[in-house]
Amino acid sequence: MKKIIFIAAILLVGFSYTKVNAQIRVNIGSQPVWGPTGYDHADYYYLPDVESYYNVATRQYMYQNNGQWVSSTNLPS
Repeated sequence: MKKIIFIAAILLVGFSYTKVNAQIRVNIGSQPVWGPTGYDHADYYYLPDVESYYNVATRQYMYQNNGQWVSSTNLPS
């Protein structure tokens, strides 16, 4: 009887942990609304019109300025 209760407790904890873990992953690094449709996940987006990259995790744009890569929350004017 103790074995059954012990196994049930382990399974219950295991299922609870999996459910919580999945909920946490959904909220971290959410994709921008303006990103292309049809992609579930991307770390970077290339923006060819302004020759820049957008980093989803840091929410920053990366572009070259006088031959140096610059990270900024705004694009240059």
